[in-house]
Amino acid sequence: MKLVIGLIALSIGCFAREFSVSGLSSGAYLTVQMQVAYSQSVIGSGVIGGGPYYCAQNSLTQSGVCTQTPALVSLDPLVSTTKKYEQEGLIDDLSNLQNAKTNTALVSLDPLVSTTKKYEKEGLIDDLSNLQNAKIWLFSGTLDVVNYQEAMVKLQTYLENYVDSSNLVSVFNIPAGHAFINDGWGSICTYSGYPWINNCLIDSAGKILEHIYGKLNPKVSYKSSNIYSFKQKPYFSDSDWSGSSMADTGYIYIPEVCKNKECKVHLVLHGCDQDYIETLGAVIYHTGYIEWAEANDMIVLFPQAAVSLVSNPQTCWDWWGYTNSQYATKKGVQMKALFDMTQNLPTQLESVASLI
Repeated sequence: MKLVIGLIALSIGCFAREFSVSGLSSGAYLTVQMQVAYSQSVIGSGVIGGGPYYCAQNSLTQSGVCTQTPALVSLDPLVSTTKKYEQEGLIDDLSNLQNAKTNTALVSLDPLVSTTKKYEKEGLIDDLSNLQNAKIWLFSGTLDVVNYQEAMVKLQTYLENYVDSSNLVSVFNIPAGHAFINDGWGSICTYSGYPWINNCLIDSAGKILEHIYGKLNPKVSYKSSNIYSFKQKPYFSDSDWSGSSMADTGYIYIPEVCKNKECKVHLVLHGCDQDYIETLGAVIYHTGYIEWAEANDMIVLFPQAAVSLVSNPQTCWDWWGYTNSQYATKKGVQMKALFDMTQNLPTQLESVASLI
């Protein structure tokens, strides 16, 4: 196949049908959907701040139960007032809260497992036995106030129905907020907010990729000349595109060596309010994936969601059904397109200069 960059045609090797995927927040929920629905092809995944498959059950309201999302407000005056009210006897003793459960505890796995089996029987997802050998890395910060950690504990329990325990790694003991975590760039580790990338002195991209692929070469500096943009519309039918909530442009990192030989393929899914335009490409440049890709003959796709004022005002991926009711299956509008991107890498590319 040919890779076309401007007027220059470069050859690119065929890639394996298998691929891996990781993501944050709505991208984490979509990562789980991709892992379950395309388990014959997805050999492993990394899930940061997500939850169980089909958790929202085709309902925006239910998605709030999954995440129990609080408003992004300063906690200091709230904590101070709470303590004051306790001292004045206006509220009960705060020690009673020790064993209280958030609404995330109300998420029952029974209907999620039941729906998973139903989808398998109907051929809407791949055979669940494929999941046994999938290598999955889970991360949830203890200070995540956007997607409560209990949602990830529920995911772990859900996956234990299908995935061999030796292939499932959970990291739930780091005082981190809701973010991609890395080892050198971003907000303080405890923060949950823009640009949703935190410096926790932990290289999550490396942890994910080495869990999936085994020991890799140490990461090296990326080359901005290997970052390209591509049009996403060709991966959709005209009818699907109109309601897809997808950006016109997606991005891909292709090491020079991968233009002439087979390479691994990894899909990275941004979180809500974290698309390229919103963060000036921070997910591409500052999460660590492309440094690992450069050193290990790996192509990395960064597809992009877009704002839809009514159905998706925060550039989230569809994990509650805003595109169609089969959003979590191989008939999901975004699911079909993302899978197609991995199987038919874009060939009409434009070089992208690093913005930050």
